[in-house]
Amino acid sequence: MKHIEEKFTVLKHSFLSKNPDESYRLNQPAQALVILSDLFAAKELSLDEVVFLTQLVEAETEELGMELSERMSFFMPDLLDQQFIHVAKVHTHIAPNVLMKNTFVAYISILAYAHPRYNFVPAEPALRDKFTFMLKMTKPLRLNLQYQNLSNANLSYCDLRGALLNHANLENTILLSANLESAHLTSANCQGANLRKANLDNVQAHFTSFYAATMTDTQLENAQLTEADLRKANLAGSNLSGAYLYETNLQAADLRLIKAHYSRWHDADLTQANLANSDLFQADLRYALLKAANLQGVNLKEAYLDHANLVEANLSDTKAEGAHFHNVDLTGANLEYADFAGVDLSMSCLKDTLLAQTNMAAANLNQSDMRVRNVKQSVFTGATMADNTREFLVRKGGVM
Repeated sequence: MKHIEEKFTVLKHSFLSKNPDESYRLNQPAQALVILSDLFAAKELSLDEVVFLTQLVEAETEELGMELSERMSFFMPDLLDQQFIHVAKVHTHIAPNVLMKNTFVAYISILAYAHPRYNFVPAEPALRDKFTFMLKMTKPLRLNLQYQNLSNANLSYCDLRGALLNHANLENTILLSANLESAHLTSANCQGANLRKANLDNVQAHFTSFYAATMTDTQLENAQLTEADLRKANLAGSNLSGAYLYETNLQAADLRLIKAHYSRWHDADLTQANLANSDLFQADLRYALLKAANLQGVNLKEAYLDHANLVEANLSDTKAEGAHFHNVDLTGANLEYADFAGVDLSMSCLKDTLLAQTNMAAANLNQSDMRVRNVKQSVFTGATMADNTREFLVRKGGVM
């Protein structure tokens, strides 16, 4: 990779060398574009070359990195106006869009890694639009946008696979149908962002705020959302299969019609969340807080809800055959027309719970508080329970 090292050395010298009066020799945007074009326009950098180049940049001192960031950013407005295209005589055989891509990718690879927290994204809306346009057109490899302010930007359909967006500000950003597969969004601010139909499969988004974000029909398979803030977010119709939502806050979130097979919601807060008609087959919701949540028509077959709080939750029409509800609080919950056949409800509290044609055949009700409000032809055939509980349920109209 000696050729990459030589190019970076030339770039540093060109952008940072000074006159005797301490002024920078390079002070014209046109000159900066010529230098960048001469170094990088002719040939696209491979992934290995990009990695090596960014490692060279990161190896510089913090002081030099900040200086290089400031110098390269100084020329960005004019470079964006020119779309990073300089057609030299030796480049006349290369298409302008190729020259643009090769030059911009090298430029952004150096600038993005020169200083870890330097914000280089233009604040002016018109320039920001040009910057995001370049991202969409060039699809840089190993893109680093950590700590960048991209609030209110339009990144619809942008290819951000594997991008580093940790601590980035994406508040109210439009990411409609963007590809963020395997991206890193830890501690990013995505409040109010539009992620409709975006691909966030395998994303790392620990501690990220998606407060009131639009995430309908979004792909979130195997997403890492530990301790994320998804309060009031709209995830209706999204795919969360295999996702990790440990201690995630989903209060009042819209989770209707989601598919979340094998997902993990351990200790998640789903207070007043709407999960109606969702598919949570074999999901892990142990210790989850589901107080007053709507789980009407949800598929909870073989799911784990041990120690969950389901006080006043709506589980009517729920399919929960073979699920685990050990030591669950269902006080005041609605289980009308639900299928709880073979469910382990041992040591659970069903005080004031509503049952109507509920199927609890072969359920484990040992040591459970079954002082339900109504039974209405619910079936308890083969269920395991104390004799006094059985007598109480029969008096209420239960079918044994």
